[in-house]
Amino acid sequence: MNNIINYPAQYREGIRKNRIPQRSPIVLCNIVVYYLLLICCLGYGRNVFAQGEIVYDDKGRRDPFVSLVTPDGRLLNLEPAGAGTKVALEGIIYDKNGQSYAIINGEVVGVGDYILGYSVVNINKDMVILMKNNEYMEYKLQKEEP
Repeated sequence: MNNIINYPAQYREGIRKNRIPQRSPIVLCNIVVYYLLLICCLGYGRNVFAQGEIVYDDKGRRDPFVSLVTPDGRLLNLEPAGAGTKVALEGIIYDKNGQSYAIINGEVVGVGDYILGYSVVNINKDMVILMKNNEYMEYKLQKEEP
């Protein structure tokens, strides 16, 4: 019995009789309040997660999930262009293995990059295919005359 001497009297009595000591009404009220809060939080959480599919509305801004750096390490410029900005294909660096680049409005872009709100879909020897709002547009490289 030496190992229970340091316990308060009510606990020592409970240990001797193999029963749990009585708790005060304040402790019981606190336990009840905590359980009610837990039940309320779980019920509220269920309603929050029961919503339908969440759809992102960009409102004309760039998609925050589009990477700003290409796989080959180039930094993309995704700033929206003005309404009167026209696409000007100035040159093509063609590689039959797939590392082709186009120069559009003075910027070097590759397949998958964005420029002026367009996505670069494909780069051929003399043509670039861009996509905007699910519409494909072909821009052919104009040959300069000597």
